Amino acid sequence: MTSIQGALKSLTLKQRVMLVVLVALLPISVFSLAQGYRAREHLNALAGERLAASANATAASQREAINIARRILARAVQDEAIVQASPDCQQRIVNQLVGQNFVINLARSDAEGLVQCSGLPFAEGLSFRNQDWWQKGREARRLTLSAPTIGQISQRRVIVAMLPLHNSIGQYVGAVTAGLDASWLEGALTNLKLSPSAVIGVADASGNILMHSTDVDLGRVEVDSKGKRFLLTETGDGQIWVYQVAPIFGRDLFVVFAEPQKRLLSIAEEFWVQNLVLPILTMFFASFAVWWGIQLFVLQWLDKLSLKAQRIARGQYSYDPALFADAAPEIQEFARTLHQMADDIEQQKSELNQSLDHARILAREINHRVKNNLQIILSLLHMQVAQARNPEVKHILNQTLARMGAVSATQRLTYESNEIVDGGNVDMNALLTALAQQLRATFASTPHIINVDCDVHFLPADQAVPAALVIVEAVFNAMLHAFGDKAGTVDIALKKMPEGALLTIRDNGRGFEHGTIRKNLGLDLIDALVVQLNGELELDTKPGAGTTLRITVRPI
Repeated sequence: MTSIQGALKSLTLKQRVMLVVLVALLPISVFSLAQGYRAREHLNALAGERLAASANATAASQREAINIARRILARAVQDEAIVQASPDCQQRIVNQLVGQNFVINLARSDAEGLVQCSGLPFAEGLSFRNQDWWQKGREARRLTLSAPTIGQISQRRVIVAMLPLHNSIGQYVGAVTAGLDASWLEGALTNLKLSPSAVIGVADASGNILMHSTDVDLGRVEVDSKGKRFLLTETGDGQIWVYQVAPIFGRDLFVVFAEPQKRLLSIAEEFWVQNLVLPILTMFFASFAVWWGIQLFVLQWLDKLSLKAQRIARGQYSYDPALFADAAPEIQEFARTLHQMADDIEQQKSELNQSLDHARILAREINHRVKNNLQIILSLLHMQVAQARNPEVKHILNQTLARMGAVSATQRLTYESNEIVDGGNVDMNALLTALAQQLRATFASTPHIINVDCDVHFLPADQAVPAALVIVEAVFNAMLHAFGDKAGTVDIALKKMPEGALLTIRDNGRGFEHGTIRKNLGLDLIDALVVQLNGELELDTKPGAGTTLRITVRPI
């Protein structure tokens, strides 16, 4: 489900609408295809039924001729003179053939196939023993038919119908055979007009075509079509024929009725193609119409609305009503709403600018007053320092004066620069330089060296003030505890780190034992300021090697 939703999210509006159209048309298309398939199957079934009916009709016409031969043979075996091959056997056979054009001849043969009597003259000693049809008929106990062959007596193309004779104990004692005119059967096949394109043939039990109505060679066919709608065969020229078979007589002869597949099944295939192509064309043209309609009535206006929104984002609030004059009412209403929103934005922007200008004036006034108040406090402190006689009090007042000077410098650098607009950032290089100058002036009586190294351009005022105060405290501690009356060097560095900055204050004073450093320096104020810096304090000191404070400054 999630993958489907993800795929849908990646589709454009046009693709989504077209997908909806396709999904809506899909049931209709599937139903149409199913209907087409069922109709094709029905038409194929009708074609198969027509083919089977034609085969049965043809077989029935051929079967009538076989039945005539069967009746003649049945009468012949009832004639005792023919069965006993008596002297008047020939005359009796001739009498049986009177008026029968289809049956050319009758003959009586003994158990060894030797001809005993015949309606037509025959050579003495003539035998059927070596004929395939005779072997087949001798083993059967019923009437059998041969494939078309040249009759040994008539010397004409015949189909031999053989009815075996058995005595009372079931022994084979001979047979009565009838020569059926094969040309009469072939003519009957040719004269049938069931279908102008059909090929009609007669096949034996092995599927070999014995005779056919045209020159088309169907090859070997399958005579067992039980349960099959129709069968297929391919001729030498590559044409596919559809056929059905029907028995003429038992399992000996079959009628094969065949028609070209293209002609017989063309209607069903055309109907199927129509039902296959039409839904596809419907979906194609519907999709094209949707695509064109979305492009004409929606997307081009959405593009224009998008351009309008981009202009508003750039501060261009002008509106041309004629631009959306041809759009749908909903698009026009949206454009008017967008224009109204642009007017509101322009008005609010003007009001915000006025408020910002007023706020700047107020901030400038407040900052000016804060600066004046800080200057008054600094002046008072300077006066107190000048009047102080106690060295300890004077030191405390100087330290307080330095702290206030740090706050004053930070305030001046923060609010007298343009950076206040960007969040009140402080130029740290300028701040550290100003602090160094102030501290040098405070300890002017001793030529201490204060170095500044800063590659951090800005810090927020909320961190710049604590950082400045940390520097003041650390320098005062160094001046008071590290150097004594001797000159020394203090290095102040503010360096960039991957996350924030590193403030380092290092002196080359006398250093302390690690167990006494906090007692000697009184770092409580520095600890509190480090918390405001969102940082960590690290002390490194030892006797004679100076003291180093490292403070990480992380973004608040």
